[in-house]
Amino acid sequence: MFIENFSQVASPLRRLTREDVDWDWDQKCEEAFHKLRRIVGEEITLKKLDYEKGAGKIKLAVDSSYIAAGAVLTQEDKEGKDRPVLYESITFSKL
Repeated sequence: MFIENFSQVASPLRRLTREDVDWDWDQKCEEAFHKLRRIVGEEITLKKLDYEKGAGKIKLAVDSSYIAAGAVLTQEDKEGKDRPVLYESITFSKL
């Protein structure tokens, strides 16, 4: 399963796994946990990219912060709605 912006959403929880950090389950951890739990409960279906002539427009959107970056590749369906084809995310440094 892919979770959009996972690196950024999970950063408060991942911080707890570092050896040099005391275990402190704070409000940010609680919010991250509940957000991830909600996301896992939702079904995200990726669309297969259609390379045929006349298929919908392909779009790439990227975003970044000091701690993470993410991208989504979408393609328009017949109704003009953008459907996800690929999600990517990365954490830049130790949290």
